[in-house]
Amino acid sequence: MLPGFSEFCYLTRKGIDKAKMEDFEYLVDSRPKFNAFARRLRLAKSMKEINFEGYRESTAKGYEALNRHFLIFSVFKRYAIDCEGIGGMYHLVLQYVPDTKFREIREAFKIVDTNDAVFNFLLENSSSIPQKRSLSAFRRGDSDRKGIYISAMLRNSFSHGILSANPKDAPQKSVEILADFMSTFLYQAMVVDFQYRLNEVKEELGFYK
Repeated sequence: MLPGFSEFCYLTRKGIDKAKMEDFEYLVDSRPKFNAFARRLRLAKSMKEINFEGYRESTAKGYEALNRHFLIFSVFKRYAIDCEGIGGMYHLVLQYVPDTKFREIREAFKIVDTNDAVFNFLLENSSSIPQKRSLSAFRRGDSDRKGIYISAMLRNSFSHGILSANPKDAPQKSVEILADFMSTFLYQAMVVDFQYRLNEVKEELGFYK
């Protein structure tokens, strides 16, 4: 589920030692943790459908999307902390993903949250002041990259808070659509970031000559 992972494994395999983790700008000695990240990514991407007995289809789909997003954000968090060595400042992760990619978050949020109900819910139900500031900065148009905190706050509000599939006053299916979008975005962004690093190392080693 991580394109290029087999090449990465070959280049960094003990006894081959063509490249070190720091050549990819990952943490020194983070190879075992990177393997764990890749396994967890595969697990998250393999989850296609969850059945919730006793719920209306629209509500069940919302919770399915939230659970899928919970898994993929957990993978992203491991990539940020274990591989890149970046803690909660998630807008600094994925440095090789172009800014234009992050603009997709703004466009999706604008289309889905037409009355600011989801935005207001996330702000009101987050316990993280830095994340609130970052999300507010994103909403003002200051930073497309800080749109990543939509994902962090969706995850936290669902796993530790009171986020449901249908928050009060939120447009129909807005949480489902937003959670599914952010799941896809995070996956694609991690792939782009990893493949850029892999290609840079391969070029240094003369694979393209």
